[in-house]
Amino acid sequence: MALDHFYSWAWTPHQVYASDKAEQEKESILFLPDQATPYTGDAAIAHFSTLRDGAQHSWLWVFAERTEALSVRMLPSFLGEDDPVSTIISSSLPPNEPQKPLATYLQVVPIDWFLQWDLDEIQEVWLGFNYKQFILDRVLQSAAQVFSTEEFLAYVRRVR
Repeated sequence: MALDHFYSWAWTPHQVYASDKAEQEKESILFLPDQATPYTGDAAIAHFSTLRDGAQHSWLWVFAERTEALSVRMLPSFLGEDDPVSTIISSSLPPNEPQKPLATYLQVVPIDWFLQWDLDEIQEVWLGFNYKQFILDRVLQSAAQVFSTEEFLAYVRRVR
């Protein structure tokens, strides 16, 4: 199975431009790439972060399918505001409050990009999201394939 890209929620120059444009036009937009054509500007994909054992723990979350990414993006809408899972997701992605909806951009990330990027501050990379598994145990880690950074880079080399 050869892969050439993943999807990830992103903060990019394109997202900032699109968000500004949407704000000027008083629109709320969920940006989804129509094709697997990667954005060519500087990538700044959203990373997730929490305190674990008193230390900051950060991870990237990438998706092979857009529907998995959408499931994660929509998850806080179905959880309580004080739910720790909702807090982690909401603090990592642009908020989508009914009174102040913001544009959210789902970016196509070329798989080779991961081989060129410095992942030193990232402890893990999560791949995919199985909503049914999350419903069973309400543990985000069990609903994704969790790789150490080194394991993920080895996986990327195998699948590209």
